[in-house]
Amino acid sequence: MAKKNLSTKTTMENLAVVIKDTLAYKEDIPANVSELTNDANYQNATQVEAAIAAQVGRSYRPSGSIAFEELPELVAANLGKVYNITNAFTTTADFVEGAGKKHKAGADVGIVEVQGESVGEVVYKYNVFGNFVDLSAYMEKITGGTTNALVKQDANGQVIDTGIAADDVVTKVSGATAGNIATLDANGKLADGGIAANALLVEGDIEDYTVAEIRALLARS
Repeated sequence: MAKKNLSTKTTMENLAVVIKDTLAYKEDIPANVSELTNDANYQNATQVEAAIAAQVGRSYRPSGSIAFEELPELVAANLGKVYNITNAFTTTADFVEGAGKKHKAGADVGIVEVQGESVGEVVYKYNVFGNFVDLSAYMEKITGGTTNALVKQDANGQVIDTGIAADDVVTKVSGATAGNIATLDANGKLADGGIAANALLVEGDIEDYTVAEIRALLARS
């Protein structure tokens, strides 16, 4: 860029005008702070700075990686801070999306300002940012599970290993005849015995016989 020639009288006069219009003389600055704060230009500048500060507070600021349990308080001083969560977690009522939503480790959680129940009420909540899927409807993999063992749900809805082998459980007999007696096969599984339950002797069928007579009937000839 070419340098301007400041040696001419006209150029110097023009430069002086610009400087006086832009800068203030030291003697014109009020010594009293109260006089300064009453100055319209100062007030305008202060309002601009306050607006900028407010917008900075609403912008997101990366704040490092922490465990879910270490999330800071929901206060104005933490507004806009975003944390990368190092462990899997389930949301609480303090989250924008509500409680009970599961997220994997690595999710980004920020502190945001939301509208409260009443008009003008300010409420701070945690917000899980995009690219993460709510896993509430999915079953988590069991760590250290037993091969071929059955699983069950605990009181919290989590799937756990029962430690009971599936082969040790009695299962429903397929193709059974209604009213037949069930028997066990060589593997200990239930099977249809092929004998109707009403074909067996019951107590009333032998009321006219004594024990000795029954023994005699069953004895070898």
